[in-house]
Amino acid sequence: MKRPNIFTKNSSGASPVIGVMLMVVVTVILAAAVSAYSTGMLRGTEVAPSASFDVEMRKDISTFHGNMSYIAITMVTGEKIPSKDLKIVTINPNAEGEYKTREILPNIYNTKTKSFTGASPFWNLGNYPTTGQFFGEYLLEPGMTVIADEYANYVGAVWDENDGTYITDVDGHITAMQAMFADWGDEPDNPSDDTLHPGDVFTIKIIHTPTNQVIFTKDVVVSS
Repeated sequence: MKRPNIFTKNSSGASPVIGVMLMVVVTVILAAAVSAYSTGMLRGTEVAPSASFDVEMRKDISTFHGNMSYIAITMVTGEKIPSKDLKIVTINPNAEGEYKTREILPNIYNTKTKSFTGASPFWNLGNYPTTGQFFGEYLLEPGMTVIADEYANYVGAVWDENDGTYITDVDGHITAMQAMFADWGDEPDNPSDDTLHPGDVFTIKIIHTPTNQVIFTKDVVVSS
């Protein structure tokens, strides 16, 4: 009688093992490919700049020319940033109607008064801003302050709370502060119509548009 060979080859379990090994190999190759692709993408992606700012807003300061209000944004630390790469967002929680946010975009003439036309906030604001002073033209760097202001004797627009925009007169007048804030009011004869008073709080954000990253945000108290 022939003894059975207990060492007879049996390949019935080989296919599952090979299949698992192939899956592991494919997974490793895919992981390496994704990692290499992601690394390449990251190397080519722009990084948002780092910066810190100080923001001051004063309302109805008495001057020789009448009451004056302004917002001043000072870059304290950080890298130099072209203002054309920035967007400023302000939120006035007291604005009439549901529209409480204003987006201030560079290179767009958002201010038109009897004295000047330009894009606020202005760098080194004077009575007659020149090329290089408008938002979108200058290079923002530490120590620089940009300003949007308004005098009580300016001719301004009227806020339409239903449309969330300003209604301008036939000459299209809109002040720099109206460009910066929804439902801005500077009416010394009727301060109850104003929506931002000393002691109120608004929110400001500065966004780096190439990366769509918020590089600065702060709740600011209005002072007098």
